[in-house]
Amino acid sequence: MRVTFDLLTSLSNDGRRVVADAIGDLDYPVGGVRTAAELIDVYTGRAPATSWSVLVDHALAGMFSIGQTDQYLGLQTSIFIAPRHRHRGVSHIINRAAITAARDVGVDLMAGVHVDNQASLGAHDSLFVSDCPRTISPSGKYVRMRISDGQLADGETDRRLAETIATQLAEIKSTWPEEVFRFHAWE
Repeated sequence: MRVTFDLLTSLSNDGRRVVADAIGDLDYPVGGVRTAAELIDVYTGRAPATSWSVLVDHALAGMFSIGQTDQYLGLQTSIFIAPRHRHRGVSHIINRAAITAARDVGVDLMAGVHVDNQASLGAHDSLFVSDCPRTISPSGKYVRMRISDGQLADGETDRRLAETIATQLAEIKSTWPEEVFRFHAWE
């Protein structure tokens, strides 16, 4: 399986619509939005240099972003895979590459997952040798994991994807305040 990215900002409006249609409604709300079309707008507004459509063997499979949230300082991953591409290890490949890239560039990286999304929580757990430390949001709706610090389980990392992510992270790191790239707990 070959996973590749296209920057969402490089796609035409029609291209973004195709991505949104492939994913449809979100399983769990993210940042107050419930559809992929709304989330694409959030992604490209907050993190235009680090928001991608995800392709698997040249077929559209989802979208991925690393961005700063409004709720706290720090960078967080967000991955949405179209239903027909789930349970194939796509998010696992992306997460390993993102963790490797964050380490290469020297930034802290978190994952935020809805507390009811047991499939995603389990997928994150399978990345590591032991449990990654978790905190629960003040609302009780989200689990936050500091994934850049976890000890990765054995497995291959797609260096090509890691380099793509690292290049973009290094570029934005040079323009954002340093505190954005360091972990901050929910108050």
